[in-house]
Parts: sequence; C-alpha cells; structure tokens
Amino acid sequence: MNYKKFPPSLLFFILIIATLHALATYFSWYWSIWWFDILMHFLGGAWIGLVSIWFFFFSNRVEHTLKNKKNIILTAVISVSLIGLLWEVFEFSLSKLIVFNELNSIIDTATDLFVDILGAFSASIHFLFKNKE
Repeated sequence: MNYKKFPPSLLFFILIIATLHALATYFSWYWSIWWFDILMHFLGGAWIGLVSIWFFFFSNRVEHTLKNKKNIILTAVISVSLIGLLWEVFEFSLSKLIVFNELNSIIDTATDLFVDILGAFSASIHFLFKNKE
C-alpha cells in the first residue's frame, strides 16, 4: 500500500470523532456518562496513531528505510504518547486556572495517557492485519 494522498477513511474517522465530541459537549456526556471520556481518548489515540503511520511510512514526505511491523507499532505509540503528553500538559495548565482535586487529576491524566496509547496500539495492530505486507 502506497498512498501519497491523505486517506479518505481517516478523514471520515476524524469527522466521526468531531461529531461525537460536539454531541458530548452539547449533551454533557463527558460529565454524565463516566466512560465517554475514555472512549474519546481511545478513538483519538487510534486516529493519531493511524495518521502517524500514514505520514511516516506512506505519505512519501519522510524518507524511511525501516518499514516493518515493530517500527509501525512503535511509530504509532510514540507519536500518540508525545501528542497525548502535550495535551495533558495543556489540560493541567488549564486546571491551574480552575481548582481541581489533584489526586483525581493525576488519576485522570494517567488513565487518559494509557487509553490514548491503547488506542494507538490497537489501531496499528488492526492496520497491520488489514494491510499484510
């Protein structure tokens, strides 16, 4: 598989995530459905993982010579870890403006990062099974 253009399936996937986020914000699902934030972090991690796989291995924008299963999975997981960490720093900065329970904040941050990485790992495994090379 060698796509140079951004895959339409990834555009469709981010539209689903954006729609879910808009609905969750409007209907307060993030606060009323305890697991909804976890679902969104999983989907976001999966999307970022797949985008990073496309960018680093299939977009022809980055010179690569090490396209193998292990590196595809590592690329997805490391990309999501970095972006997830940056997002959590952003959230932490915002939480300093509003008083939050720090223990809950640490548990929430750790859960968010774990689920982001789980999403990336799952998406990269799915990608490898779907696109056997």
